Amino acid sequence: MSDRDQPKSPGTPTEKRSSTGTGHKPATGRTTQATGGKPRGSFGKPSSKPAAPGAGGRNFSKPSGKPYPAKSGSPRRDSTEQGERPAGNRTSYGKPAAPGAGGRSFGKPSGRPYPAKSGAPRRDSTEQGERPAGNRATYGKPAAPGAGGRSFSKPSGRPYPAKNGAPRRDSTEQGERPAGNRATYGKPAAPGAGGRSFSKPSGRPYPAKNGAPRRDSTEQGELPAGNRATYGKPAAPGAGGRSFNKPSGRPSFAKGRSAFGAPRGNRTFRPVKPAEPQEHTDLSQGSRRVALQVLGDVHESGAYASLALQKRLGAARLSPADRRLATSIVYATLEQQLQIDFALDRLMDHPTHEPVQRDILRLSACQILFHDRVPDSAAVNEGVTLARAMGMEGATGFLNAVLRNLVRSKDEIPWPKKEEDLRTYLHIMGSMPMWLVDKLLATYDEETATAIIMHRSQEHEMVARPNMMQLTDAQFELLLQQKAWRWRRGIAPHAYLLSGVSEVALDNDYRAGRFSLQGQSSILAAEAMQVAPGMRVLDACAAPGGKTCYMAETMQGTGRVFAWELHEKRAMLLEAAKHRLQLENVRVSIRDAALPKPDFESTMDAVLLDAPCTGLGVLTNKPDLKYRLQPEDITAIVTQQQKLLNALCRFVKPGGVLVYSTCSILPEENVEQVKAFLESHPDFSIQFLPTSYPENLRALQTPYGLQLFAHRDEVEGFFIARLRRTGA
Repeated sequence: MSDRDQPKSPGTPTEKRSSTGTGHKPATGRTTQATGGKPRGSFGKPSSKPAAPGAGGRNFSKPSGKPYPAKSGSPRRDSTEQGERPAGNRTSYGKPAAPGAGGRSFGKPSGRPYPAKSGAPRRDSTEQGERPAGNRATYGKPAAPGAGGRSFSKPSGRPYPAKNGAPRRDSTEQGERPAGNRATYGKPAAPGAGGRSFSKPSGRPYPAKNGAPRRDSTEQGELPAGNRATYGKPAAPGAGGRSFNKPSGRPSFAKGRSAFGAPRGNRTFRPVKPAEPQEHTDLSQGSRRVALQVLGDVHESGAYASLALQKRLGAARLSPADRRLATSIVYATLEQQLQIDFALDRLMDHPTHEPVQRDILRLSACQILFHDRVPDSAAVNEGVTLARAMGMEGATGFLNAVLRNLVRSKDEIPWPKKEEDLRTYLHIMGSMPMWLVDKLLATYDEETATAIIMHRSQEHEMVARPNMMQLTDAQFELLLQQKAWRWRRGIAPHAYLLSGVSEVALDNDYRAGRFSLQGQSSILAAEAMQVAPGMRVLDACAAPGGKTCYMAETMQGTGRVFAWELHEKRAMLLEAAKHRLQLENVRVSIRDAALPKPDFESTMDAVLLDAPCTGLGVLTNKPDLKYRLQPEDITAIVTQQQKLLNALCRFVKPGGVLVYSTCSILPEENVEQVKAFLESHPDFSIQFLPTSYPENLRALQTPYGLQLFAHRDEVEGFFIARLRRTGA
């Protein structure tokens, strides 16, 4: 029979025994003796004197409060209703009996022992399964150092409190943990005390999570007793038993296993092959999305590319470089759209007509076919990524297959041959609608028509000119030298060609009105007016305002420049330019120039009619025009031009000048229009262009005006005729 199994006789100290934790430290405290007597403890007010040491029965000290009061007004049930607990296992709370008294001795608890939760009566442990008498921990002040029996130190806090108001379950419900593996937390025992030694924990030991009662480790699989880490300060150096130091991090793992459960040993590390860098284009995802949206606006809504770009770029937060790239890819795709479609259609059994898919293919194919610096694989990948970003996941496989097929076969595309079929060649390779090809071939010789259709601007340079009321040409050149832009002189008066420009509208000098942007042909049309200070001048179709402002600056703020515009939104552009350049001699009006205005008849020194036209001379800057224009539109445009000429010529006073201009290259809009006007208005005659024009351009003038071509004259395709009224 072991010491634990020896019966305890009254009057002898109880033997030290192991608790349910991982160890038990003997502590100093008072010594009590068990006495014989009644098997049940008696609660109530004790006698004023302690019982004699040899007295029979169990001895209890004065409790610290009422003994287990009844809850919620119901009478307190006797423990016999719940199942009688053995007499020797009932804990008595209160002050300890006299040192020599018989019976079990308990220290003063640090608080109410395991109070009931949520108002429910505290259940006795016998309801949950009786815990062995020697396994119930007693909390309170330690007994005297030399006292017998079990000794406990003062815990650092409430041991394993119950969560969420539920009564704390005894470990016997979950499966009893071996007695030697349950950690006891509290202050360490005296250095020389026997038993296992534990240091004070640094905090609450392994608290339960989410309000659920903490489960004993036996539910999850018992960790070996010698491997359970105890956290806290180490025990005294000379103390007996196991000693634990404060861990530096996670608790140690079982011997022979790594921190992640893999067996220890020599591990072979294979070198990781670095990922190949993914190729990409210069276009960011944001700029590519903007380009796709602009193409959608042009093809589906009939919007002008320049206006759609202005709107979309204004709403997008792109860097200046991304804005330039978005603009460039839009114009390049529109310029070569028919050639791109020819290459794509031969790769599809049933060419897609879904607008978004079609435009994604066009954007990527434009880079594959015409941008040598863009890797083909990058153009394919970014096209597929764009489709996915637009919510077209189901179409990504189709788009990927078409684009990769284009990459493989781009050198084998059977492009039309010029020698075999000129019309088809100009139609596909020049991306010009077939009816326009026929129109130009009928108007000009093959060489000129081919040059007009196949012309592409290598550099899309921006044309700027100084505000002639603030800067001379020399001063403007000094200003340009202070900027990071590249520039060169143009052929038109006061014109400078800029490259490397981004966000010119945000430039401080531009915003201050020190210079403006205006095409060279537009400058030449305004220069043909030869205005002087104090004149009364009319610009009949004035928006966006470049010619109006040029004439107002030439007049040095004197006289009057009447600027008429049919559409209110375009008239707002005129007002904005007027205020930016501080031109007080400009008067903007919203009116139809074809309507009579009697008070203006024979009052103007000069009238400028930059008439509405087909715009075929500026396809480099507006490539979408050729897809919008239809054959029947030309007749309506010519009729409108005639109507405007007949109305505006009345406002020119005798000796005054009428300048007629278009941005077209079709004779019926230009030479034939002037010829018909002169025949019906004999009081007007053709005039030579001023000497301020470049001599090479003046040499090209015909009896009915000057026709400019982009491919020949390094300016936009334009027509200008200067007429003078000679009659009274």
